Amino acid sequence: MESTAQASADADENMRLAVERFRIKMEASNRQFLQDRIHEIEDMNLSTEEAKLDKMSVYWLNLTVRPPQSPQSPKPTRPIMGAQSGPIGTKQYKYANSSQLHK
Repeated sequence: MESTAQASADADENMRLAVERFRIKMEASNRQFLQDRIHEIEDMNLSTEEAKLDKMSVYWLNLTVRPPQSPQSPKPTRPIMGAQSGPIGTKQYKYANSSQLHK
């Protein structure tokens, strides 16, 4: 009975490790896909950040542009991705993490 429990634990651990490896590969693949799209959009030489963000919104559904600041317009509920870390498409560009998207 003890060997059956050990075999089950080993199988569970092997499955957990396989799922983790798959998750890591998919995350890397998704990041590369998005970075490729960023480079394509940057290569279009669009004149404004708004035009770039408009093209990128196809890939990021929660991407928003900040409204003009006025007394009636509160702080946006979702940040522009990469706004804190430099122009889109640069080495400093970072993806907004999920905790920022749900504030």
